[in-house]
Amino acid sequence: MGGCSVASCKNRFIRGTKHFFRFPKDWRRELWMKFTQRGSHFIAKGSSTICEDHFTSESFHKKKDRVLMSKDAVPTIMIRDSQQF
Repeated sequence: MGGCSVASCKNRFIRGTKHFFRFPKDWRRELWMKFTQRGSHFIAKGSSTICEDHFTSESFHKKKDRVLMSKDAVPTIMIRDSQQF
C-alpha cells in the first residue's frame, strides 16, 4: 500500500498510524472514485485505498482489536492541503 487515493490528501501508509481501506467492489466503488477528485480517467486498482480521515466516525466499528468499515460507508470529508501536517 502506498497512500490515500484522494487528490488533496498526503497521507501515506505507515504501519500503526492510520487505517487505509481498499475500494469496495459493490455499488459504492463509483462514489469512492468520484470522491478522489482525480478525474473521470481515474480507475481504482486492487491496491487503491482511501484513508480513515475521509470518513465519519459512524463509518467504523471495532471487532476485538480490529477497526472494520460499515458495509455502507462512503467517504464524505475532504481535507485540503493547508490542513495537512
